[in-house]
Amino acid sequence: MDDNGYDISDYTDVDPLFGTLADLDELIKELHARGMRLVMDLVVNHTSDEHPWFAESRSSRDNPKRDWYWWRDPRPGTTPGTPGAEPTNWESLFSGPAWTWNEHTGQYYLHIFSRKQPDLNWENPEVRQAVYAMMRWWLDRCVDGFRMDVINMISKNTSLPDTVPRPGSIYGRGDQYFSCGPRNHEFLQEMYREVFAGRPAHVLTVGEMPGVTIPQAVLFTAPGQAMIVMGVSVGFLFALLAMMLSVVSFPLLLDRDTGLDTAIATSFRAVLANPGPMALWGLIVAGLLVAGTALAFVGLMVAVPVLGHATWHLYRKLIA
Repeated sequence: MDDNGYDISDYTDVDPLFGTLADLDELIKELHARGMRLVMDLVVNHTSDEHPWFAESRSSRDNPKRDWYWWRDPRPGTTPGTPGAEPTNWESLFSGPAWTWNEHTGQYYLHIFSRKQPDLNWENPEVRQAVYAMMRWWLDRCVDGFRMDVINMISKNTSLPDTVPRPGSIYGRGDQYFSCGPRNHEFLQEMYREVFAGRPAHVLTVGEMPGVTIPQAVLFTAPGQAMIVMGVSVGFLFALLAMMLSVVSFPLLLDRDTGLDTAIATSFRAVLANPGPMALWGLIVAGLLVAGTALAFVGLMVAVPVLGHATWHLYRKLIA
C-alpha cells in the first residue's frame, strides 16, 4: 500500500491485510443488529497506479481507457523526463512535481498526491459512470454512506495553466487549478442523482475538502443543493486537536441566523491562544450546542508534533 492505503487497486474488494468481503458483510450485519452503522472511505479523485484501469490507460495512447486519467505531452522545447519538462509546474501535495514521465507512451500523467496515485479524469463521463456503479454496488451491500476523500479536487481547470513557483523552486502549489474546480458542484449533483436519489434517508455523505472556506463549504452542503450532507476542511484538523471538526468546519452545524459561527470561531481562537482545560471544554460544548451532527475525529491523522506533550496528554484525557 502507498499513502496508508489511499491508493486503491480494487474498488470492490477488501485488502487481505484486513480480511475478506465475507468478513465485511458479517461486520455490517453485526453492526446493524446493534443499532450501529458503517460509513466507508471513498477515494475517487485518484486510483493506485496498480489499478487495472490505469494499467490499461498507460499501455498505449490509443487504449480506450487512455482518457480515464490526465495524460499530457512534455513542455515544448524541453527534454522529456527532466525537471521543468512537465506539462505544468504544479507541485505535488506530497512534494516534487505533480507529473510523472511514462517512457512507454511518451507522456506525463498527473498525480496531485503520490506518483502511485494517478488522478482520475472526471471530465470523462465513462469514469464518472464507473465510479457511480461502484458506489451503488457498496450501498447495495448495505454500507451506510461514504466519507469522500478530497472530493473537492475531482474537477480540474482543463486548460492546466502554470502556477506561481515557490521561491527557489521551479514548482509551486496549483491548488487554485484543481481545488473546488469549475465542475465540482455539477459532478456531485450528478453523483447524487445517480447514486443516492431514492436511497434510505439514513445514508450519510461526508466530504473531506482540504482548504475549503466556510462559504465554499456552505455551498457544498446547503439544503436543496443535492450534493453532500457534511463537509470537512482538514485545514482546521492540524490547526489544533483534530478532535471536534464540527466546531469550525461543518457549516451545517452553524446556525447562520444566530451568528453562532462567529462565537465558535472566537472560541477556537481562544483555544489556540490558551489551550488549557477550560478553554478546550468550552470549545467542545460550543460545538455540541449548535444545530447539526457533531463529528469526533479520533485517528492516525492527529497532528501530535503540533500539539506538544501537555496538550496531547489533555487530548487523550478528553477523548477517554
